Amino acid sequence: MPFNFQAVQTLKITAENSPNIDVHDGYLVLTATRNNDQIMITAPINSVLPSVKAVEVKANKKKSKRGRLFRPLAKLTPERVIELRSKAASPDFMGQFKSVNSAYCQLAKEYDIHLTTVYGIVNRHSWKNI
Repeated sequence: MPFNFQAVQTLKITAENSPNIDVHDGYLVLTATRNNDQIMITAPINSVLPSVKAVEVKANKKKSKRGRLFRPLAKLTPERVIELRSKAASPDFMGQFKSVNSAYCQLAKEYDIHLTTVYGIVNRHSWKNI
């Protein structure tokens, strides 16, 4: 269902004219007021919000030595990469497996990453700076 807009205007949001979002009769209704003008936008809920999920957004401003942002949800960190490489270099760990590939498969499962990622880290094709 296409939406028809008669006019498009920019509305500067302030404390006095903050928009109001409501649900009425299966429609999402957004209303805002500026001076004597009132803007109202409606849309069917099923086409706008197929599923609603609460998401918490965390700002992470911590930077590494090279100026890159740390990613708190990343599966690998520099510490885990060092740990993975030390396990792969350990004769005790590698001696438990029939082949290098089976050892890399075990490391991939342990660190919840792909087998080729393990190969790239161990052979220094990726994470070269660590």
